[in-house]
Amino acid sequence: MRRSAPWKQPGLPGPFDALLLDRLALRFTSPREPVVRYADLGALALLAEAPRDAADLLHLHHSTVARRLEQIGTSLGGCLTEPAGLVRARLALAAWRLLTG
Repeated sequence: MRRSAPWKQPGLPGPFDALLLDRLALRFTSPREPVVRYADLGALALLAEAPRDAADLLHLHHSTVARRLEQIGTSLGGCLTEPAGLVRARLALAAWRLLTG
């Protein structure tokens, strides 16, 4: 049985939740953007938590989510596990949100 993310378990104290979310946001920092708030990540936070969790929420198989993430990275010209690729993904998501209003 797969464990869910620690911050999703009931009964965890608030400061511990904040620490885990902040550590997750650290994955999105870069020299040009040294501070990233978890709340500002939006859909990228879901993907950063775990592709399997994202797949569960999207009602897709985890390999489908992994394949689509690879396709997104290829389309954006970078890997989504690197800071530059994450910045491109955030910009693309922000542009899409602005266009679809």
